[in-house]
Amino acid sequence: MRYTEDPQLATELIDAIEGQLAAERAEKTDDRPHVSELLYCTDPNMRVLTADLRWIKVCDLRPGQELIGFDETLKGTRFKPSIVQELELVHLPTYKIITTDGDVIVSADHLWPAKHGVGKFVWHKMNTWPKGSNGGGEWCWQRTNKLAVGDFIASFGCRPWEVDTSYEAGWLAGILDGEANLSTSQLSIAQNPGKVLDRIEWLLNTRGFNLSKRSVINNKSCQNIRTVGYRETWRALGSLRPIRLLEKSRKLWVNKYPHFKKAEVLEIQYLGEQNLISLSTSTQTFIIEGLFSHNCLRKSWRIRRLNGGIKEYDCC
Repeated sequence: MRYTEDPQLATELIDAIEGQLAAERAEKTDDRPHVSELLYCTDPNMRVLTADLRWIKVCDLRPGQELIGFDETLKGTRFKPSIVQELELVHLPTYKIITTDGDVIVSADHLWPAKHGVGKFVWHKMNTWPKGSNGGGEWCWQRTNKLAVGDFIASFGCRPWEVDTSYEAGWLAGILDGEANLSTSQLSIAQNPGKVLDRIEWLLNTRGFNLSKRSVINNKSCQNIRTVGYRETWRALGSLRPIRLLEKSRKLWVNKYPHFKKAEVLEIQYLGEQNLISLSTSTQTFIIEGLFSHNCLRKSWRIRRLNGGIKEYDCC
């Protein structure tokens, strides 16, 4: 089944589905799940963050693979291991969201942790935001087709990285495995002053890592370089791939607070109907193209048309 190519009609259809879901939900007994059954899908080439700190295209994922997810309840959310459960190809109306932290291509009803932009209200969208969701308030789940320019999506605060396969990266990985230590958020490298420490610092700086100034350890000649913030530590391990430290990397994120950054929505483009992938995970969440995202679900709904006829639609 397919949606109309008209984005306005697509929005109206989704609103009708939500109305039907609300009515059905009101009739449920307490022992039935009270979660949204709407469906959220992503472009096959969008990248998600895996538990071993790699960014992998959605089309390359397999059931059972472990991703980094987070609690679906946004207040006090923490990072959690998230297992890929189902993957399915669908064909739906598609939007491209351009933000200050990168671009993402998803279906119209894909959900994001979001905030309404302060001072940038759009009259026909105002009633779609819960109280307290303005720029300085709490994060809430919001659909792609309810976002407007100036709104904010929760961001990881770091663009997806590639695995660095250069000779210099291999040299750095060896140094890190031999000389570096991993705390709950930092990677620290200790060396005596000299050519080796100079080269370590230079190679990390040329790769854009945010490093602390050199510090002296216990009044000895040995000096220490540290990554600044957990995002830089994740990127260092994920791109350089030091074997020993990667085995310890789970302590960097499991049950840790994500400390959402704000990616401002700059533009939203309707791309027409495209092939997307419905991705469902055990936490119902994942991180895609550097943005925090809701799980994907898929189900067909029978919607009663205005003319009294009934037609089935796929939602994602």
